[in-house]
Amino acid sequence: MVTAVPKRLKQMVITEEFKSFKDDQIQKSTTFLDSLKSLKSRNIYKILMRSNKMIKTKVQEKYEEMFGDVKWEDVYNLPRKATKLNKVLHRYLPTNYLLFKYKLNNTNTRTFCSIQVETIEHLLFHCIHVQNFGREFRPWWKNYTSKYLKVTLKNILLGFNSRMYQQNIDCYVLHAKLYLSQQKLITGKPEFLKFKLYVEVQNLL
Repeated sequence: MVTAVPKRLKQMVITEEFKSFKDDQIQKSTTFLDSLKSLKSRNIYKILMRSNKMIKTKVQEKYEEMFGDVKWEDVYNLPRKATKLNKVLHRYLPTNYLLFKYKLNNTNTRTFCSIQVETIEHLLFHCIHVQNFGREFRPWWKNYTSKYLKVTLKNILLGFNSRMYQQNIDCYVLHAKLYLSQQKLITGKPEFLKFKLYVEVQNLL
C-alpha cells in the first residue's frame, strides 16, 4: 500500500510544511511512515486543502509520461458502463500481462494473436486484429455521422473529449472496448460485423 502513495504526497508528509501541523510534543521524523503515524487526519486534510497543486496518482503520472498533459476533469466525466472504463483508466483491467504478473495465468501473451504481450495498450489498440476492427469501425462511423474519425492510443484509453463530434463517440468507443473485453473472455477474435449487430440490437444508433 505504501508504494501506491504518490511520491509528492510522501514528500509533503515529511516536509516542514506538514510537520508544522503536528503537536509540539511529537518528535520530528524523517521517514514517510514515521511522519504519517504522528499525523492526525485533520492535519492531512488541512494541508491538502491549503495546497493549490494537484497531487497526482501513479496512474495519472503514468498516462502523462505516455501522452503529456491530460485534462483529467474531462476524463473523469466520460460515460461509463459498469466498471470497465474504470479498469482501463486505473490500469487494473485483467489483461494476460497483469494476470501472469500475479501468477493467475500461465502466459502473458495476447489472447487474440498469441504473439505479443497482452498489455492494456495491446489489447485495445496495437493488436493486429484490433487494428483490423478499427479499419472497419472508422468508415462505418463516417457513414453514420459524415465525420472522419482520427483514432489514437490516447483517445482510445482516455477518451476523445472533442466537440467536433455531435454524436457521443466516447459512448461508442466504450461499447467497442466492452466488446473487445468480452471477446477476450471467450477467446474469440473481434469481428466488426458482430459488434455492428450488437449496436443495432441494443438500439445504440
